[in-house]
Amino acid sequence: MSPPPHLFSTAALLAVLFLLAAEATVARSNFEASWQPFRNLKARKVTAVAQFSVKEYNKAYPDRPPLSLVSVDKGEFLKAVGANYHLYITAAAGRLGRGKYQTFVFEYRTGKWELTSFVRMDRG
Repeated sequence: MSPPPHLFSTAALLAVLFLLAAEATVARSNFEASWQPFRNLKARKVTAVAQFSVKEYNKAYPDRPPLSLVSVDKGEFLKAVGANYHLYITAAAGRLGRGKYQTFVFEYRTGKWELTSFVRMDRG
């Protein structure tokens, strides 16, 4: 004796609904990305992003005394279509002394980086 035909269609419908719900949950989690703090501010990637931001700043303002990275004080990242890096750094400008800066770097899927913001934070 075979089961009634509507039993198969109910099971198939439930399976499809389950798969759609699972897909929606995965898609929603991708859009609800949030900034995550770096666990290790001395990690190679964090240092490389900080050095890149200082180098790009120096290229953009060749008439100013060049900055050199002193430390990464705080940082976080956001993974989405690429990766966003938000760092608070200390940089020195020769005899002008040290300053606190906030920087944002975007990393494309290709691995190319772009400095999107570099702002001095300790000036009034």
